[in-house]
Amino acid sequence: ERGAAIDAATAARLSREQLVELLHARVRTMLETLLEPTGIHATLMQRELADPSETLPVIVRRWIDPLRQDMVLLLQRLAPKLSEERLQFCVRSLMGQVIFYFTHRPALLLMMRRRAYPPGFVDEVTEHVVAFTLGGLDGVGQTDGRKRARKEGLQEGKP
Repeated sequence: ERGAAIDAATAARLSREQLVELLHARVRTMLETLLEPTGIHATLMQRELADPSETLPVIVRRWIDPLRQDMVLLLQRLAPKLSEERLQFCVRSLMGQVIFYFTHRPALLLMMRRRAYPPGFVDEVTEHVVAFTLGGLDGVGQTDGRKRARKEGLQEGKP
């Protein structure tokens, strides 16, 4: 289940606890992939994103978009009242949190006075990203709810 794609029917059958476990596994897998000390995959992808070539559409189609779609399904089930637009922003925010620890590794390590991320770092970051994402979904959901209520009130002629 760590990296396998999830379909809508499967996502619909999962409890909130199972969805959170799956989100946790996905975030951890992404972090492990990106932060692997000797891994070239993430470095090549970063170079392609910074200076796109004709390969970028292939990378988007084979790696980035499937990850995005998977996260959309998970977050949609965790926050079913979010609009599609808000959901896309939440997915981008989650992905940005994960990618941050790769793209900013040299600066973070310098500030941490380390040569490498310490043991357990991926676990700590995974917990933080999942907790922050779940809290963010709740916060964005409340904001959306207030906006809907205001909009409905205005449509009914209420101030």
